[in-house]
Amino acid sequence: MEYLRNSKEIGARLQKLFGGQGRKVAIVGFVGSNALKHLPEDISGLEVVCWPKAGATHPDGIRQLLGIEGVSVSFCDNLHQKIYWREGTGLIVGSANLSENGLGDGGLHEFAVYCADRSFDIDRVLNELSRKPVSESELSKLTCDHWKLICRTKRQSGEEIYFTDYLGTGDTNAWKIVTASEELPKAKVNAAVKAATGTVDWNTVNEVYSDKFETQKFVLQVETDGKGRVKKANANWMYAELIVDVDGTPCIVQRNKLNRNKKPPFKLDNDFKKYVMTAFNTARISKSGENQLDKKNGDATPLIHALRLLYGNATGQ
Repeated sequence: MEYLRNSKEIGARLQKLFGGQGRKVAIVGFVGSNALKHLPEDISGLEVVCWPKAGATHPDGIRQLLGIEGVSVSFCDNLHQKIYWREGTGLIVGSANLSENGLGDGGLHEFAVYCADRSFDIDRVLNELSRKPVSESELSKLTCDHWKLICRTKRQSGEEIYFTDYLGTGDTNAWKIVTASEELPKAKVNAAVKAATGTVDWNTVNEVYSDKFETQKFVLQVETDGKGRVKKANANWMYAELIVDVDGTPCIVQRNKLNRNKKPPFKLDNDFKKYVMTAFNTARISKSGENQLDKKNGDATPLIHALRLLYGNATGQ
């Protein structure tokens, strides 16, 4: 038996344990984003079991493991064991996860024991775990939960959320999109708002094309020309507090300026505006002249998909 008194010693012993041929199993609570860094370069015959807990197990770490031939990954909820085992050799049992915090310079106080027990029955441990191989849907869920947690944490701490953060959440229903309308007759807008609220107080108004728009939801305004193209990079948030009829046309109305109590889904930076312009100007135009991104029901999904490709091309992902 060998005592491993810190992450460095555990990591060194793991390299030796997993460095040879034969079946290997890593049962851990969490997998970090750079899990491969802590395994031998020629790792093979490895089964990893971990808990798919957002904020602890990183989806990128899982994808890296799944990209290695001879490595499989299974998920098991509420798993907290840390066992590294190799057939006919022995095992490490301790506190370290397969992560930088556990095996690298994460600053955590870790401890483990290496046992040269060649007859240890790892299958007895595995059979007690309700595990399932990682599917694409499970990995997508972990990815979405991961980014939702990041966005929630940033929002709580007052940090800005950008589209690259929001994109990972997979949420395509948090906001609508509309092309900015020409300025409407103020007197008619005042009359419509007063009829609905009893006052003429309003900040922003925009025509919409259907009853698919909802109140209490953010809407992205994009200015386009008559052909549905964007001449200058732009985008603006408005908050639909009312839907009123202005001279026979349904319109969404934001009554007050946006404040801290109404934070948009993400900050509209210059990169986002630039990519929105590219998306609109390269989108398919129908025979009737309609831009496919200018959805009559305000659905932002086509734009989000287009932006995902543009951001991915820019980052090489």
